[in-house]
Amino acid sequence: MLRHRRQAVSQQVGDETIGLSDVAMNAPTTISAFHRIFTMMIDFVAPPLSIRRQFLQLIQVAWSLGWREGGGVALERIHEAIVCYRRTGSLIIPPPPPPPVYTYAEWIADHEPAPETLAAQRAAAQQFAYQPLITLIMPVYNPPVEVFDLAVRSVQQQTYPHWQLCLANGGDDSAIRAYIDRLAAQEPRVRTAHLAQNLGISGNSNAALKVAEGEFVSFFDHDDKLAPTLLFAVVAELNRDSAIDIIYFDEDKISADDRERSEPWLKPAWSPDMMLSVNLVGHGIFRRRLVEEGGGFDPATDGAQDWDLALRCSLRAGKIVHIPQILYHWRKIPGSAAVDAQAKPYAFAAQTRALQKHLTALGAAGATVRLTSAGARVDFPARDAKISIIIPTKDQFHFIQRCVSSLLHKTHYPNLEIIVIDTGSTEQAVLAYYEELAHEPRVHLVHYQEDFNYSRANNIGVQHASGDVFLFLNNDTEAIEPDWLETMAGWALRKEIGVVGAKLLYDDGSIQHGGVVIGLEGVASHIFGGMHEGQFGVFGSTEWVRNYMAVTGACLMLRRDVFERIGAFDEEYRLTFSDVELCLRALASGYRNVWLPFVRMLHHEGGTRGYYMPNDDIVRVNQQMWQLVLAGDPYFHPALSSVQRQPTLASPTTKTRFQIFYELLDYVELLPAPPLSAESHQGARSDQANDSAPQPIDAATVTAVMQQIQAQAASSSRVTYKLVDRDAPAIQMEIRDDSGATETVKQWHADDADQADFR
Repeated sequence: MLRHRRQAVSQQVGDETIGLSDVAMNAPTTISAFHRIFTMMIDFVAPPLSIRRQFLQLIQVAWSLGWREGGGVALERIHEAIVCYRRTGSLIIPPPPPPPVYTYAEWIADHEPAPETLAAQRAAAQQFAYQPLITLIMPVYNPPVEVFDLAVRSVQQQTYPHWQLCLANGGDDSAIRAYIDRLAAQEPRVRTAHLAQNLGISGNSNAALKVAEGEFVSFFDHDDKLAPTLLFAVVAELNRDSAIDIIYFDEDKISADDRERSEPWLKPAWSPDMMLSVNLVGHGIFRRRLVEEGGGFDPATDGAQDWDLALRCSLRAGKIVHIPQILYHWRKIPGSAAVDAQAKPYAFAAQTRALQKHLTALGAAGATVRLTSAGARVDFPARDAKISIIIPTKDQFHFIQRCVSSLLHKTHYPNLEIIVIDTGSTEQAVLAYYEELAHEPRVHLVHYQEDFNYSRANNIGVQHASGDVFLFLNNDTEAIEPDWLETMAGWALRKEIGVVGAKLLYDDGSIQHGGVVIGLEGVASHIFGGMHEGQFGVFGSTEWVRNYMAVTGACLMLRRDVFERIGAFDEEYRLTFSDVELCLRALASGYRNVWLPFVRMLHHEGGTRGYYMPNDDIVRVNQQMWQLVLAGDPYFHPALSSVQRQPTLASPTTKTRFQIFYELLDYVELLPAPPLSAESHQGARSDQANDSAPQPIDAATVTAVMQQIQAQAASSSRVTYKLVDRDAPAIQMEIRDDSGATETVKQWHADDADQADFR
């Protein structure tokens, strides 16, 4: 179940960021008085989470630390805050993450292939029906010999034998030249070229590409390391589907002495919009034809040449597949970007050029690229589209007043209307506020007289909306930046985008919503919950644009034409989960859903109606979405824990998605599936046939599941889900008609999928 349960927070932003509470507690009375007065002043002049507030809090704590511990300590704290600002755009210094209970070293020990596994792969590789030649392109420029040797050996140790290594040496190190010549004489699968001059990383790579013979190519830095199973995993995937054009995989970093691995990055499934924030593909495998037709590497993007190549090839690729295994190791040596992203400052300008080229190729007129302390940011023009903001609300003056006021006075985008759907307010302060709003031409008040139904209230709001774009907004949200609405609308107006979500923050600045993951904490939950902005972990950065299956309805935007095509909110959901269901229908209709980290809102979660979830909603969502839960969210990762909102490696003792759902089955079993009203899905697409075989979740699968649900719920049948065998888990769906006869219409077996898929 989606748990709307906020973790307890003991300190405010200033306290947590700079240790203010400790300073005040241990300081003399004079400092305590100063602390209280200064805090009151900050509350009066500086909005929550603003840089002005962070700066004033920094001055406050520096003064207190200087009084108590001396000027040196105060200056050190100021320096730390400045460094943090340069890195994240915030003066907030995140507290160090708690030590993991399951370390990466332990995870490696549990998952690294044993020698007998590698031997079995070497034998199995000979049995592949399809055995393509894969060329590894390596530009060389004066690497340390011992590190270069480790890189070459990692190629020779591959369990798949049909590879070619093409080296283009642009350096002048005689030891490296001699090493390359010996290697070429001993290993017939190696092709070499000693260049008359260094052509840069793109030019050297293009020189190596000229002698490549493989059907597929990959690009390999002269100091990095390949996992021995990389090419075997790639060819196994190609034997499942030979039409794949690009394959990418997870990665980590490895020490110069080859002894320690760290900083794993587990990636989601192919996410075109995430590619506008970060190079998701990295040093993946490309069909050589795509690379050559695109002209190879562009020297104008040196420093971001692999990102540029991946963007260009992705536009012509038919299928792009992610292998959820760590198969590439970036070497951490002095001067490498694996140690310090600032080691190659020219790369930042190259990233901008690569992204701008890609946007031009997409035909995204007016789109802009800028690099921030948090990474690349792409904005699309809002084109003066009219935005209808729909806010269901009841009582709670302090919430609705702050919400509407922030829209009217903190939001710069002018072409908007605010539709307040009042669901039965009786508080005098709220009624008086409505009288004030009557003089505001951009605000329209609609009285909802029926029993409360969140989905129904939003649908009524649409009936009164005149905008080109709809924004469904909770009344306990608050705008904190002036350009948020225009930014969100620019992304929503892209024809391929269905639903757009935002980063929602708690009052203390920690993340409340970073996207919705299906199968997290049950059916669905918020990822990155409780983390701080700017944090990087096993699932990457909190500051990257991401594609998701769903986002929260607390701040959910989509175009009018999308809403009309996929259908309205499902009114069978009274309070929760209709936002997730709406997003899934957008995905099933061929749209992409996207979450924007640079659209930031405060969310006083549960402020109006608490955390109550109707029993019918819980039953319905489990019955509708169990197939999606068990299949696994493609925008998550099977090696991550399904019980933690903060991405964490799943240990052998971590409950799996299957185990969590089994616990829910005890509650759902033998309860009738609520009927689906025809009008609630009016306009929804169901143009793909249902496939009962287990398969990776994608738009076709979502469409099929939603179609099956509609067909079953249209009858008066009762649908139940039963655990068939507790020792060998399987779930069976049964439909019982009015006569009591039972038919098994679907059975799903855990043994049909890789066990790793259940995490």
